[in-house]
Amino acid sequence: MDAKNSLGRYRIIKELFDGDIQSAYVCADTDDNSSEGYIINVYKNREIIDIVLQHLFILEDNNFGDYLHHFVYGKYVCAVFKQRHGIPLNEYIKTHSLSQIEALELAKSVLKKVISLQRTPVALLTKLLTYQNIIVLGDGIEFCYVLDCRDMAFSTEEQDLIIGIGAVFRYIFNSVENPPAKLKRVIDKCLHGKYNSLLEICPELEDIIKRYGINNEISKSLQKDEIERDSLSETQRMDISELLSKYSDIIGADVNNERANVNQNKKSNKTSKENSYKQDKKNVKNDAILFVKVLLIFLLFAILLFGLYIILFPESYFFGMRNSFIRDSIAQLFGG
Repeated sequence: MDAKNSLGRYRIIKELFDGDIQSAYVCADTDDNSSEGYIINVYKNREIIDIVLQHLFILEDNNFGDYLHHFVYGKYVCAVFKQRHGIPLNEYIKTHSLSQIEALELAKSVLKKVISLQRTPVALLTKLLTYQNIIVLGDGIEFCYVLDCRDMAFSTEEQDLIIGIGAVFRYIFNSVENPPAKLKRVIDKCLHGKYNSLLEICPELEDIIKRYGINNEISKSLQKDEIERDSLSETQRMDISELLSKYSDIIGADVNNERANVNQNKKSNKTSKENSYKQDKKNVKNDAILFVKVLLIFLLFAILLFGLYIILFPESYFFGMRNSFIRDSIAQLFGG
């Protein structure tokens, strides 16, 4: 088998990229009849080969599971990794409308995976944190081990890894409507190197998942203002119970406590409505008293004006009666 379609015992199935510095392929092992595939990174540049070999020896010493071995092919060094099957992160996000919960769990999976590989050289881990290398499986994420070193840049500081995590988080939540504000702060802290280690991110991310992820979905299901608990059908009650049971281990609260919180909210709403009704009645009463007072003041003012009129204009007439006559009659009436 010629060099154009094979690398030693490995048959090239697909070319991922090819260049003067490095190439990468999906291959099959001709010595193995299984259908398992392999990712082979072919390094051609002498400077890169020297650096990569140092890291590959560390993987061997640590028995890194997905790294199998490396071999020399002519002037090149070939690093062989297991092929992981899944959907690349960039394709997954394009084809899935992620909810807050799904995005948070996806971000958590990426962080947990990177932490689980903490004995892997930082230089290699930073190469894995690309949207094409992160592949989404049914129960989490894995890496497709295309260690692209064509930029000839190798990070050695954990801060570079934290910045990479922040970039992945930002990419995930760019497609999510109204991401939690606290998550935005975590991303900002990652990108600006405000964490000292990856482990410092974990408790903040877990807190966000509890407070803004699961809790929000439960609240939306249980606390709709238009729905009264007593009017729910038996099926609806079962659906809510299943939702609470599903997430109770994650949020650290059992089903009965959550139901008690909902009932307490209803009592509070009922009390608030009763207080509002009492206040409305009190306001109506106060308005009526104010109206009577204004009316009395108006009548007194009208009487005063009439008295001045009959005194100042005694020869004038008011409804056919001379004002002087009206004045004298009023005086007699009150004993004047």
